[in-house]
Amino acid sequence: SDELVESTPAVAPPAPRAVTPATTAAPEGAPAWWTNDAVLRARVDSGAAERLGLVWIKNKGYPWWPARAVPSAYLGKVNPACKRPSGKDAELCVAYQYFGTLEYQWIPPKCARFPVQTFAEGWAQGHWAWSKRKPLMAGIGQACALLIAPESAPPGFFDYVAPPTPEPEAKRPALPETRGAENRDRSEKLKEKLKAKQAKLKAKLKEKAKAKALKLKEKAKAL
Repeated sequence: SDELVESTPAVAPPAPRAVTPATTAAPEGAPAWWTNDAVLRARVDSGAAERLGLVWIKNKGYPWWPARAVPSAYLGKVNPACKRPSGKDAELCVAYQYFGTLEYQWIPPKCARFPVQTFAEGWAQGHWAWSKRKPLMAGIGQACALLIAPESAPPGFFDYVAPPTPEPEAKRPALPETRGAENRDRSEKLKEKLKAKQAKLKAKLKEKAKAKALKLKEKAKAL
């Protein structure tokens, strides 16, 4: 929508500067269509990415990833599970949503742990280069498509909706009292039957042991 396209990022972007994309070619068959797109290059050079709040963010263990600053009008749509950091700079934190994964992240200003670069800077450094990471490739493609057509934001951007609450499982109906009593009687009978069987076996073993002892005694007398 026009409101979304024109929204000001949570932090003022730096003045745009002209950049020249890197020239590393993607492998044959790679989906990196953005490597040689004249319209996209013109949009990057014009500072359109900064006006849209597009950036690159580095998380430990991950390559530079494209994201977009969440405009103040849409902060209420940030996933509640994504907690704003606490501390003196908590109010200065900026919410970002990542392309390709739709995940959110709050980042304090000038954070060394999660460096943030303008889209133009990252583009000049080749962060857009082909990768085997499919979510990253999808994210870069989404960011580039948004640059070319700002009104076509990818589905799921700035419109987080909590998943529906699952319905509780239906409780099993209680057994009728008569049926419960029958089950208890049956259980008691089985216990008594098992007890009698064990007593019978014990008596049998005792008789057998007694007979064996008597036999050994008689044999000893005969010697």
